[in-house]
Parts: sequence; C-alpha cells; structure tokens
Amino acid sequence: MSIRGACPSLAAPMETGDGLLVRLGGGPHWTPPAVLRLTEAASRWGNGRLEVTARGSWQVRGLRPDTVQPFAAAIADLYADARITVGPLVGADPAMVDPSLVAAAIGTRLASAAPKLSVVVDGGGVMHLDALPADLRLAADDGGWRLSLAGDATGATVLGLVKQGAEAALRVLALLGRLRARELLAKAGTAPFRAVLQDLLQPATAAPARPHAEAVGPHALGCSFALGVAPAFGGMEAAALAALARDAEAEGATGLRPASRRALLLTGLVETARLRAAADALGFVTDPADVRRRIAACAGAPACGSAQIATRAMAAWLAGQLDLPPGRIGLHVSGCTKGCAHAGVATVTLVGGPEGIGLVRDGTARDDVASWHQAEDVPALLRAFRSPQDPNHTPPVPTTNMRPFP
Repeated sequence: MSIRGACPSLAAPMETGDGLLVRLGGGPHWTPPAVLRLTEAASRWGNGRLEVTARGSWQVRGLRPDTVQPFAAAIADLYADARITVGPLVGADPAMVDPSLVAAAIGTRLASAAPKLSVVVDGGGVMHLDALPADLRLAADDGGWRLSLAGDATGATVLGLVKQGAEAALRVLALLGRLRARELLAKAGTAPFRAVLQDLLQPATAAPARPHAEAVGPHALGCSFALGVAPAFGGMEAAALAALARDAEAEGATGLRPASRRALLLTGLVETARLRAAADALGFVTDPADVRRRIAACAGAPACGSAQIATRAMAAWLAGQLDLPPGRIGLHVSGCTKGCAHAGVATVTLVGGPEGIGLVRDGTARDDVASWHQAEDVPALLRAFRSPQDPNHTPPVPTTNMRPFP
C-alpha cells in the first residue's frame, strides 16, 4: 500500500520572500528518475531552488500563483504528505519494520487534523527517528508499536504499547481534532487518550536511548549499501540535485530519498566510493565530520520575507572558521526569532532582528538575546565559542585568510 495521497498542501502553498513554497514528504517512491522529474518541475515552475527539511521532506521554492497548479500536475503521482515521517530506508534496511501500512492508514485522516500536526512512524533500523519530535509517535517495539505524544523519543509522553498501530493512531487523531497533542495534554493530561485506547494499550516504559543516527556517510544494509550525503544547510540548486540523480542512476541506485536533518539517502548501491566522490564534486556534504553538519541555518534573506539577515552566506563563512565538536548543533544562524531551522538548543545562536544580529548562548532563537551586533562584528563573534574541555578558555579569533562577510 502506498503512503501517498492527494495533494492538499499544494492548494495552500506558503508565502515566502522568493515566492510560494510547497512541501513534499519522503518515502520509498523517490527514485533517481522521480527526483529528476522533481528538479525539472522545480526549474520550470519554481525558481530552481530546493531544500531538504529537518524532518526529511522536500521543499520547492519560488512558485507563483499561476505556476502552482502546473507544478502540482507535474508531480501529482509523487506527492506524499510531509506531516508523516517514515524514515528514508523503508524497504532498503532489513533491520527495519515496514511502517508503510500504518502510515497509509494515518494519511487518510490528516485532512481534518491541525495543519502543523506531525506524525512519526519509526520502523527503527540504521536511520531511526528518535531525535525527531512529533505530536504522535509510533515506534516499532516488541512486535508492536510504542505510542507516545508531543516530543522526541526521550521527551515524549509514553502512553503504552499497541499491537494495532493504525487503529490506535486513528483514535488519537479523532480525539485531537484540530488540536496539537501538547495542547490537549496541557488541558487534560493523558486521561482522554487512555480512555479512547483502553482496549488497545499495554504497559510500556520509556524507550532505551539509541546511538545518534547520522545519515551522512556509507551504510551497510545486508547485501547492499546506502550512501548519505547532504546539501549544505539543506539548500541546493535543482541543477546540482539533477546531476546527483543522474550519477546515482548510473551507479545503479534504486532510491534518492530525503532524510531527517536535511540529508539525502541513496539506496541500492553495490559500492559507494565513486558516487561519494561525485557528490563531493557537486558540493554536497559527504563526511559526517564536516563542520556544516553541526550548523543549522534557515533560508534567510532574501528568500524568506521574515528574515533580517543572509543566514546561509553567514553560516558558510563561519563554517570555514570554526571547529565545532561532534554532537548537538553547535551554531544556529536564524533569520528571525521563529527559529525554523532548529527548534532545539544550540551552543550559540545568531538571530536576525531590527537591531542587527543577536547572540544567544545555550538557547534557541526565541530566547532572550544576550547582546546585539552588526554584520561587521561577525568575526568577533567567534569568541562566543569556548572550548568544551575548558569553558573559561576563549580561542583566539583567526586573523589570517579571513574573507570579509558579504
């Protein structure tokens, strides 16, 4: 059964600084030929800019009111609701429980759900979805599905284990109506959810922590390999993605799928070295240790009408100056206080505002700004990054080979 459906999101694309934006969910139907069709449609009907979101969906930018419907018609059979995330290795990872049937059933009820409601159906495997927050989470566990609400795998409210994942999810969606899960939890706690699920729920404790799932790099999947690459900060030109799709098809890849944390998974490979080199030459991030994997940056100005700063140009400049430790996002460059690129805490957040560039330490773009700076002060802001081994030590600001920030 397909996890795809009708195209409700294309009927109401989002307005941005560079035109209209639409989102398309991921899934196993994204083959290299399908991605080539997407790039052709994005170039013809949009502005030729695409993104992969933190949740593993496509974003196509620069559509106009008169091009939305032609674009929708061109990719209608490729549409999947971006509010459902199933992971990028469905059907490719033998260690993964196939979430497709459950996700397909959920998809039939999303038309009446809150527009920003999110669902994760996590089959586990190499690319589990533990770090991805959602209103409704179903994670494969002990022959059933661990059901939890409003958070990621470690922070969500666990309701219990269900054998009938689709039925349980549909009851929760019916209960929520147009509410988000956190809203109903705040009003009434877990009692309403337990009441509608009483004949399905079995006790379950919090899930044990699993190692971080990093998409970038090669992954052995039984008798084949997947290769993870990432567009820098999630954005790419259609021409670069099309070239990657052609290279992937030439190498025998069966999938080119968007993945969480703004990555792409190329599946069905017998070896990865040649394709990795080709992706690197096209400007994609191919090394999980690349500092750009620890920097989050939204589209910024002028692409976003809310942004006050050119975030990705600033992030690219800073990436050449920083040596961020592995782990969580170390730097978040946000065009405004909405913090679309990264909802969580970052070591340092630079946020655009009327006063210039705000500095937030160990917080989010929505938190109080510690100090305000101008664009010419960005080199000095490198002092905000302190050694994780010695928090009192401030590394010197580099003074050689420093290109001015544009």
